[in-house]
Amino acid sequence: MKTNKFNPVLETIPNKSSYSPSALFGHSIRMMLDNSANAEVQFQEPKDGGVLDVVISCSEGSRCQVVCHIQKDSLNIDFSAADEKAPASKAQFPAPVLRPEELKSVRIPTDEEWDAFMDVTGENNDLANWKNIYSWTLGVGKLASNRAVRGYRLARSWGGYNATNRHVRVGFRPAFEPLNPDSLVSGQRVVVGTLYMDGKPVAVPKNPVCDGDILNYIPGATLEMREALDDPDFQVQTIKVGDILVCDRNLLKMISWTDIEDQGFCPGHPQKLCPEDIKTVRIPTDEEWDAFMDVTGENNDLANWKDMFSWTLGVGKLASNRAVRGWMSARRWLNNNATYRHVYVGFRPAFEPLNPDSLVSGQRVVVGTLYMDGKPVAVPKNPVCDGDILNYIPGATLEMREALDDPDFQVQAIKVGDILVCDRNLLKMISWIDIENQGFYPGGVADDCKYCSGKTRMSFRCDVRTLRDDGIVEDIPVPSIRCPYCGRILEKGVS
Repeated sequence: MKTNKFNPVLETIPNKSSYSPSALFGHSIRMMLDNSANAEVQFQEPKDGGVLDVVISCSEGSRCQVVCHIQKDSLNIDFSAADEKAPASKAQFPAPVLRPEELKSVRIPTDEEWDAFMDVTGENNDLANWKNIYSWTLGVGKLASNRAVRGYRLARSWGGYNATNRHVRVGFRPAFEPLNPDSLVSGQRVVVGTLYMDGKPVAVPKNPVCDGDILNYIPGATLEMREALDDPDFQVQTIKVGDILVCDRNLLKMISWTDIEDQGFCPGHPQKLCPEDIKTVRIPTDEEWDAFMDVTGENNDLANWKDMFSWTLGVGKLASNRAVRGWMSARRWLNNNATYRHVYVGFRPAFEPLNPDSLVSGQRVVVGTLYMDGKPVAVPKNPVCDGDILNYIPGATLEMREALDDPDFQVQAIKVGDILVCDRNLLKMISWIDIENQGFYPGGVADDCKYCSGKTRMSFRCDVRTLRDDGIVEDIPVPSIRCPYCGRILEKGVS
């Protein structure tokens, strides 16, 4: 038997410091044997478990057999006499196994990481399993309510699905950030553990397509990665792409992006802000309400505008009235007397973060917990007039504090322009005056406010038609105390 050792720079093998199945796939080595015969080793497509087939071609009249031994910095090939029609030899690449403590985080990939995944795998479906199933990514759709899905018909196809949709065609494919990515090489296959759903291990699908054997997600079930079981049918395998490991297939289907977000597998979705990160708490302007509808695509699952009005800073047709939005349509505008309390009108705060540029449009953010007279207010799960929205206690003090650990008390808001708008009403049976008395207005406005800079209360007056005792109808001008756009208290005077 003759043994030949080939360094990375020889023949068509890439000049790499380490070998992996993906690095060798598609390459070959040609050499001359002792009997002057020519032999060629062609590396085939990697299979499950890191098995790489090699096909041997020998020059006419010669016979040879090849056995490959893969090491980190070299490739050893043993040749011996054999029938050239013998089955192809195999080189085994055992996939290393990482324990949970060796992983920094678990999430879904970004769009850029998906494309890098396709680069590394050469868009090979046997490696990347992208056909006939979409995979959620962190990409945002054309509407802020949508999230990106990749794959299905083409390896790099891109589409947008509503983040709340569950469908057999869309699945959960996690990505992992190892603590020591430099210990692995690009394209290397790595076992990262076993996925558990509500405490039960999930089998890795063998036919990972929409009508294959991918398990359906159980809505509300808890997902977690644990140490890999010994049974390979439950071992989640990934491929090294840059500094992350991308799962080689979808592990679950019938799972929404929001379900994945709720498991904490979407970094920055939602991000938590502390009270010191927020400049002011108030209610939104009418313009901000419309922008909120633009960002959420009027999706009630995101904005919760149906069957409930929300107070805004808009001024009604009468100076004693204030604007309410929503209920029958996303952008509906009506006005109620500012002193009215009713089950169908609620308090939906908006927040001005100190650093709005650190957030992206449409991003969901935890802004704290609402307290009423010192007691935390549960976030309603059915935020409609006859749902579970708590009634305001007249005269009670409202304040926002740091978010409790219990998600049932965590107020979430969505980034709209430079503000964050709460995704639902938190209280009902609360008047506009009640909200005003809590100080939920901008804590000041820039001198260059294009609406009220240099103007007085009479600039935003409205006329109230009255009938005098002598029977004459008279229009009496009533000044507006606050700017209807920014909420600043206006100066008295005539303008």
